[in-house]
Amino acid sequence: MISCKALLPAYGIISSFQVLLRHRSMSTLSYVQRIKLLQALKEDDDKIVKVRESGRVLPFVAKKPLISMPEMGQTAQTLRWISFSDLQRLYPSEDLASRSILLNVADTGQACFTADLPGGAGVAAAAQAALGGKFVDPRAALFLCCPGRRPAQCRTRFRCCTGATRSTSVRAVEPLRSRPAGHAKNCPSCETVQYPMTSPVGITMITDAAQTRALLVRQGRHPPGMYSCVAGFLEPGETIESCIRREVAEEVGIDLDEVGYMGLSTGPSTAVS
Repeated sequence: MISCKALLPAYGIISSFQVLLRHRSMSTLSYVQRIKLLQALKEDDDKIVKVRESGRVLPFVAKKPLISMPEMGQTAQTLRWISFSDLQRLYPSEDLASRSILLNVADTGQACFTADLPGGAGVAAAAQAALGGKFVDPRAALFLCCPGRRPAQCRTRFRCCTGATRSTSVRAVEPLRSRPAGHAKNCPSCETVQYPMTSPVGITMITDAAQTRALLVRQGRHPPGMYSCVAGFLEPGETIESCIRREVAEEVGIDLDEVGYMGLSTGPSTAVS
């Protein structure tokens, strides 16, 4: 469970996608507004199509992110973002929209994606020359792009990117066979091993600064008189703390302060809760 102290949000809960877009042109968005916009984009395919054209993309080739090369006299390197429209012009015959994954929303309101470019070494070399960067191993990019930052933040960012570009293909349509120990199953044709899926969950008790009052929520499926703490599943690349902060912003429109880890336990329907 996570124990948190809640701060009043700088803005009220905004559920209207149009209001968020209007605010985007005036100033930067608050954390709660970015999460509300991200949630709206995930739930509406038409909105994703509209914002993708004006969004920015972090290209990948073979799970390697593109980083910029340092300028003369500098050593720090950064992730090499490019506009989606510019990237599509470099690959006019490719459907990059189907190869892109929504990562987050910047404080300016711009949608940020990752795109797994097709091809191997030849494509990587051509892309590096055209985009002015270099595709590197994600673990190396942690050290090249994130000097002085907390390692957890950097790992989270790159794990999100590499996880988003990874896909799973069905090699053989046959019933899986359980291993003798029962901990995994094998495909009889290709010998691919399948392990049980884990679904980590974060749950939090939100209190005021004095810890005398708690904020509870109620869902439509709850029976009369039932309330609960805010909870939700971790998304790829999230820490338990970032999951809690996002879920609270989504459900009650509050930006949390002092998110503190209390402990973990196993549940009957999830691996960790």
